[in-house]
Amino acid sequence: MSGLAAGLIALSAVLHACWNFAARKVSGDLGAIWLGLTLACLVALPVAALIGGAWKPALPFMAASGAVQAAYFVLLAKAYETGEVGVVYPVARGTGVLGTAVLASALLGERAGPGPLAGIACVVLGVFALARASHQGSAKALPYALATGATISVYSLLDKRGVALANPFLYISGLFFIYILLLTPYMLAFKKRELRRAWRERRPAAVFIGLSAFSTYLLVLFAFRLAPVSLIVPFRELSVVIGAILGAVFLREAWSARKTVGLAAVAAGLILIKLG
Repeated sequence: MSGLAAGLIALSAVLHACWNFAARKVSGDLGAIWLGLTLACLVALPVAALIGGAWKPALPFMAASGAVQAAYFVLLAKAYETGEVGVVYPVARGTGVLGTAVLASALLGERAGPGPLAGIACVVLGVFALARASHQGSAKALPYALATGATISVYSLLDKRGVALANPFLYISGLFFIYILLLTPYMLAFKKRELRRAWRERRPAAVFIGLSAFSTYLLVLFAFRLAPVSLIVPFRELSVVIGAILGAVFLREAWSARKTVGLAAVAAGLILIKLG
C-alpha cells in the first residue's frame, strides 16, 4: 500500500472513530444521525453540481451501495442504543474486514500476499479480542453489530467498483442523497420524537456526525483508487484502537489486559498490511 493511500486511510480512521464515539454518546440516536447526514447532503450537493462531470456510469453501484448503507446506519444506531463503543465498534469493523477480504478474493480477484494476509488475520483477531474484553451488558447489541459488519463488506465492494466510474465527491454526494431518500420515510413514520429531540437538543452532535461521516468516507473513496479494497478496509481498523481509547477515557468503559492485547494485535496487523 502506498504512503498516500495509508495517510488517507489513517486520517479517515481518526474521523470515523470520532463520529462513532459521538453516535454512542447520544445513545445511537437515529434522529441525530439522520439530521447530520441530511445537513451534510445539503452542503455537498451544490458543490457536486459545481464540480460537474460524469456520474451516470456509476449510478447502479451508487444506488445499490446507498441502499445497503441506509441499512448500515439503522443497524449501527440500534447497536449503539445499548452497546458500548468498545463492543459494537470492533465487532462491526472486524466482521467487515473478514467479509470484505473473502468477497474481494471471490468477486474481484484480489490476491493479498502472505504479509497482508497475516495482517488481516491479526486485525480480525484483535477486534474480536476487544469485543470479548467488554462488559456482558452489551450482549444484546452484538447481533446488530454483526449485521452492521455484513453491510460494510457489501458496500465496500460496491464502492470500490463504483468510484472508478465517477469523481469521488460526486459519488459520495449521490450516496448521501440516496441515504436520505430511503431513510426519510422511515424517520417520519417511526422516529418523529427522535427527530424533534435531535433538532432541539443534539444539533451540534448531529452536525459533527454528518460532516465527519461525509469526510471520512470521501477519503476512503479516494484511497479505493490507489489500493486494493481488501487492504484498505482492514487498514481502516486503526479507528478501532482510537474508538476503544475514547470509550475508556470519556465514557469510562472497562479496560483490561485482554483489551490491551487486542489493540496490540490490531496495530501489528496494520503494520503488516502497510509493509505488504
